Amino acid sequence: MFHVKQPPRILCFLYYIATPIRQGGYNLARNAGGCPQPESAAIGTTRFKSRKFSVETRATADGDFDVVTHPGAAVILPVTEDGRIILIRNQRHAVGETLLELPAGTREPPEPTIETARRELREETGYSAGRLEPLVSYYTAPGFCNEFIDAFVATGLTPGPTAHEATERITIQPMRTDELHDAIRQGRVRDAKTIATFLYYERYAERTPSA
Repeated sequence: MFHVKQPPRILCFLYYIATPIRQGGYNLARNAGGCPQPESAAIGTTRFKSRKFSVETRATADGDFDVVTHPGAAVILPVTEDGRIILIRNQRHAVGETLLELPAGTREPPEPTIETARRELREETGYSAGRLEPLVSYYTAPGFCNEFIDAFVATGLTPGPTAHEATERITIQPMRTDELHDAIRQGRVRDAKTIATFLYYERYAERTPSA
């Protein structure tokens, strides 16, 4: 079990804007309809649409902007009983590298992101979570994309078979927290959501022994 301290709203490195969990609970249904849209967001003209996202041109008082619109995503920080973190090595064709990451995936509307987290954890690692608890939420690249990602801590893990997509090349890599700190410090972890989520967990999540 853990709970999150209440830091002020913070601007994370690498364009991450983190929104701390507020007292009184976390509204898991908030993202059921997709990424949050500020009142100033203009209606855009769709220029391109793929299976997971689209590109719009939005007219504003400051000019026209191209925006990648995204349905939202979830990232999972799975913690084993002995305190290790379950990471994956994931081949990323966009950057031509295999990256060390936390399991994550795109929301499939209309599912809430806690269900995205449950599904992606099982598909990518084979583990099912006895407990999924919200940790933090943030925009991933607000300069050009409205992707909003919800991070969850998964505990009570039960191993099982993976269900990788045909295009995925994923292997599991459990790490102790000190090993993950070293990997981040040495530049061996270069996935921003993994760095942001893990360091937020280490800084703000207060772990307490389970009953």
